[in-house]
Amino acid sequence: MNAATTFCKPRRSAKIGGLCALPLVRSKGIPVSLHTKSGPCSHKDSPSRRRCGFTLIELLVVIAIIAILAAILFPVFVSARESARRSKCVSNLKQLGLMLQQYADDYKGKLPPYSSSAMPDMRAMRTVCQVYGKGEKLWQCPSDHGYDYPPPQRPVKPSFYVYAGSSYLYNGYIYGSAQPANKPKTLTTCTNSAKLILFWDWVSHPYETTWWQQTVFGDGHVKALTNQQLYDGVVLETPGLW
Repeated sequence: MNAATTFCKPRRSAKIGGLCALPLVRSKGIPVSLHTKSGPCSHKDSPSRRRCGFTLIELLVVIAIIAILAAILFPVFVSARESARRSKCVSNLKQLGLMLQQYADDYKGKLPPYSSSAMPDMRAMRTVCQVYGKGEKLWQCPSDHGYDYPPPQRPVKPSFYVYAGSSYLYNGYIYGSAQPANKPKTLTTCTNSAKLILFWDWVSHPYETTWWQQTVFGDGHVKALTNQQLYDGVVLETPGLW
């Protein structure tokens, strides 16, 4: 063996990439780097070692961020969806108010005879008004999911539209309570059509911390009323408008 060539024997062999590392050979004082199939030999604690995947802490942080964003954005999406439904309901009521005005124009100002505000009678109202608006969806509120009445009343499911043919109620006090009682009334003789409630949405719509019901009046405008305002307008104010 040439005296100029020496061998440096490691204390123990290390496995790199499944292969046993070979000892470093110095030939004439020049270090020679030997390679294995998995790449150049390097110490397992080298800072240049490449990392693969995520740690558990990193995954938990990402999940927490996603959960926070979902908690912030979900109420926004719900509010936007309800706003779209409310807009559709307002559009439906405007069309129903216009249909009654057209009916009154054809019958010398008279409004349809309607003796009750009960839901089953709305099928008769639809029959009367069908020549002025044949769209089935005009009578359906997109937020109509029925109502679970307390016993002994039966729940209305799956919706008022399915149960009674309409998500909206007509003001039966126009015919039954306003004088002369149980006689057709003319829209032209109403003392204040802007206060005359024609139809209202049976379904209450949430807005901020209050529940509102969309309502169309005799002059065609639509306004959201609370339950108490709706009751006062129908029961207390309607009889005094003629």
